[in-house]
Amino acid sequence: MLVKILGIFDLFVALILFLLALEVGIPLVLILIIIILLAVKSLPFILSFDIASIIDLFVAIFILINLIFGLPTILLIIAALAIGQKGVFSLL
Repeated sequence: MLVKILGIFDLFVALILFLLALEVGIPLVLILIIIILLAVKSLPFILSFDIASIIDLFVAIFILINLIFGLPTILLIIAALAIGQKGVFSLL
């Protein structure tokens, strides 16, 4: 059950990344909460080199870099696809 909840969260993050790529206004507080939750979600498993946790941490850092510097749209879409496919496979 927990895996499915985390999968739904991953799909939500993918949706937020797509909206960021389309330059839709997302509240900064929501983006910061997503960054924190993704980082916290990935930290317990990062030492085992679990690829899913590495993707979570990578996307959290990626969103943070996007907030600071702004990234090209294609990179945001690639990150959204990576975390989105992880979310879809969690729901299967």
